[in-house]
Amino acid sequence: MYAFGGFSDDEPVSDAYEYNTLSDQWRSIAPLPAPRGSLAVAVLDGKIYAVGGRGPDGPVGTFDRYDPKLNLWETLAPLPHPREELVAAALGKRIHVIGGVKDASSKPTDAHDVYDVSVDRWGAGSLFRRRARLAPQGL
Repeated sequence: MYAFGGFSDDEPVSDAYEYNTLSDQWRSIAPLPAPRGSLAVAVLDGKIYAVGGRGPDGPVGTFDRYDPKLNLWETLAPLPHPREELVAAALGKRIHVIGGVKDASSKPTDAHDVYDVSVDRWGAGSLFRRRARLAPQGL
């Protein structure tokens, strides 16, 4: 289990942690490349993809891939529609990112962006009924 980012005194942080079930202990791992909270993550082929969230100046399109075996982050093509409080899910060889909030108005967005890992490129998915603060569900 992993935990990434978050807030301390309402300021985004880049903290990252891994939980060891055998020792019942958390340990610090390589921090996110940029501080943010309210981001989404998805797992594909043993790598963890961290997308969007809220940085120091508002919603961000930051998109990074974490390799747990190497304890390294790699920055990828940015999310076309920066937002926070979004959901990400891996389906096939793609990362789907839906919903969220794109500005300080807190109005939800119907954005659905799809990242193709084989070409490091984003495309558009079908529009999603506007939602924020979604509950993620793995498949």
